[in-house]
Amino acid sequence: MIAVLAAERDEFLRQRDEALGERNEYLRQRDEALGERNEYLRQRDEALGERNRLADRSARYLHRADVIMHPAAATGDRLLLFLHIAKTGGMTLADILTRNLATEEYIQIDLAETDASATGIWSTATIERALARLPASGVAKLRAVWGHFRHGIQDHLPKPCATMTLLREPVDRLISAAFYTDLLAEKSLEALEDYLDRKHHHVGVDNAMTRLLSGRTALDPVAPEPDATTENFPRVGEADLEAAAGNLESYLLVGTTDQFDETLIVLAGDLRWSLSDLVFERVNVTPSRPSADDISDALREQILSRSRYDAALFEHARAHLRRRVAGYRGDFGRDLSLFRELNALYRRGAPTEELRRIEREALRGFSS
Repeated sequence: MIAVLAAERDEFLRQRDEALGERNEYLRQRDEALGERNEYLRQRDEALGERNRLADRSARYLHRADVIMHPAAATGDRLLLFLHIAKTGGMTLADILTRNLATEEYIQIDLAETDASATGIWSTATIERALARLPASGVAKLRAVWGHFRHGIQDHLPKPCATMTLLREPVDRLISAAFYTDLLAEKSLEALEDYLDRKHHHVGVDNAMTRLLSGRTALDPVAPEPDATTENFPRVGEADLEAAAGNLESYLLVGTTDQFDETLIVLAGDLRWSLSDLVFERVNVTPSRPSADDISDALREQILSRSRYDAALFEHARAHLRRRVAGYRGDFGRDLSLFRELNALYRRGAPTEELRRIEREALRGFSS
C-alpha cells in the first residue's frame, strides 16, 4: 500500500513539474515575443524621431536659404546689432537669431577673449579680434552681431547698425541677477535686503541698464570684483539717464522681457521673417528664484531707490515698443495670437515643417 501511494505521489510530482515546465516555456516565449515587440516599437519610435529631426533640419536650412535670398528688409545694408543686457531674456533671443542665420552671417565670439568689465560687458577688442579673423569676403557676408556690449560698440563695427536691445522691469531684473550671480553669499531675500542696506554696492547693482546704454566708458569699469563698487567708481546720474534715453530713440527696436512675444512680432515684421521662425523655449532661466510679486514692500522700495534711473529708462522702453506696435503693418493682435498658438505647438514637440504648414494655412484663411 505504501509503495502504491509513493508511486502515485511521484507521478503527481512528475506531472506537476512537467506542467510547470510547460508554463515556464510559455512565459519564456511570451517574454521573447514581448521583447521583440518592444524592440520593434523602439526602432519605430527612433525612426519617427529621426524623420522628425531630419524634417526639422531640412525646414531650417530651407528657410536659411530664403533669408539669404531675401535680406532683412528693415536693416538693409546695416548690421542687426543686439545689445544683450544680462538677465533680460537675451540668451533666448540670441538662440532665435542663431537658429535663423547661417554661421557666416553673424560674428563668432570666442568667449575666452571677452576681457569682460566689472559689469560683464565685453571689450571692444573682442569684436576687433573676431573681425580680424575674417577675410574681406567674410565681413561682407555679416548680417548680425550680438553679445554683452554696451552702447558705443557701433563705432567699432564695419557697417552701420540697426540696433536693438531688451530691457526688464528693474525689480524683477535685480532679483534675477542677484540669485544668478555671486553677488550674495547666501541666496535669500534676507541676504539681498542686508546687501542693499550697505552704503556702497557693486556697480552692477546701481542702475545697470542705464549704466550700459548711456555709452559712457567711466560707468563700465574694468576692475577686480572687490573693487568694482560705487565707493570707487561713479554712480549713475540724471545726465546718464538722458544719454541712455536719447540712445534708445535711435534704435530700431527696444523690447521688454515682460512683452517678449510682442517684441518678437515687431522683429518678425522688421526682418520679414515668418512667425514660425521665432518660436522659442526660454533658456538660461535663473533657477529657484523668488518672484518679484513675492517680495516685501520694504525690499521693493530698497531696490527701486537704487534703480530709479533704470525704472525711468524702462518706461522709455515701454513707450518705444508701444509706438512700434502702433505702427505695425498688419493685424498685430491676430499675428500675436497665431504666434502664441505656434509657440505652444513648438513646445509640445511639433516639427518646424508642421508649424510652417499651420502658419501658411492660417495666413491664407486671413486673406480669403
